[in-house]
Amino acid sequence: MPRPGYNRGMNAICIVMDRLHIGFLGAYGNAWIGTPAIDRLAAESLVLDQVLVDTPQLELLYRSYWLGRHALCPQQHAERPPLPELLRQAGVASVLLTDERLVSQHPLASYFDELAVIDPRWEPRVASDIDQTHLAGCFAQIIEYLEELSGPT
Repeated sequence: MPRPGYNRGMNAICIVMDRLHIGFLGAYGNAWIGTPAIDRLAAESLVLDQVLVDTPQLELLYRSYWLGRHALCPQQHAERPPLPELLRQAGVASVLLTDERLVSQHPLASYFDELAVIDPRWEPRVASDIDQTHLAGCFAQIIEYLEELSGPT
């Protein structure tokens, strides 16, 4: 399959960060830690802040998200393509960026046009500078990945 044409139309980026608590983000109502860059990204994105999950099982949860079917529905999904395939059919390129290997190994993750696993660099210590945080490390990798996608101008 040819690589989709990034920056020439609509693109969808699905960011799944397992190790980022929503209580630390302004987009989800936090007022005591400034997150202006993430807030700007959220202002132009779909932000889910009132979601009831239909299962605590990660594989079934992402199957629900990407197929639009409840986790208790049978696994037969041949009659309905997953979200990344629907996006492709509409001419929208999709990228899945995640720090969770279980998400990247999900059977439906292969439908995304691009898949990038972010090294979580998890270290159980207090960061002395914002650049040492898990969030900063993940977003540095995301920015680097997106810059590679955009190619020469």
